[in-house]
Amino acid sequence: MTDQVTERALKIAKERHGWNQRQFADEIGVDKQHITNWLSRGMPARQHSNVAGKLMISVEELLTGKSSGMPDIIGKNFVGEAKATYHGHRMSPETARFAAEWEKLRSPLKAQIQALIETLVGEQVREDRKPPRAPPAPSDKKRPNA
Repeated sequence: MTDQVTERALKIAKERHGWNQRQFADEIGVDKQHITNWLSRGMPARQHSNVAGKLMISVEELLTGKSSGMPDIIGKNFVGEAKATYHGHRMSPETARFAAEWEKLRSPLKAQIQALIETLVGEQVREDRKPPRAPPAPSDKKRPNA
């Protein structure tokens, strides 16, 4: 029986990056024989983050095949590199670092933060729509010399 995680990784490597098994092995820094062994014995857990990073997917997507909806590239190997993308669009290194930290948060906390951001953005939009305040009228009184 072949390992689904390794098969998924090879499929993504081929479809998204055009890598064959040898190229994939080179990219993740292992011998091609390792990949063959992983197909029959399973990918070691210590390789999940490395492989996900090189494939520009989350570890969750590597393990389950389901995308978290977060940026495609969250792996620590790409944080700070121009290859970081979100749905095919390049991300700045700062955005990639933020995405990596966001991925670590638990769902309830993410929901609270999103609600807070929506509230703050809504307040800012309302503030931006207000007409500008008129400058204060000049005072006729003269200040005493100090």
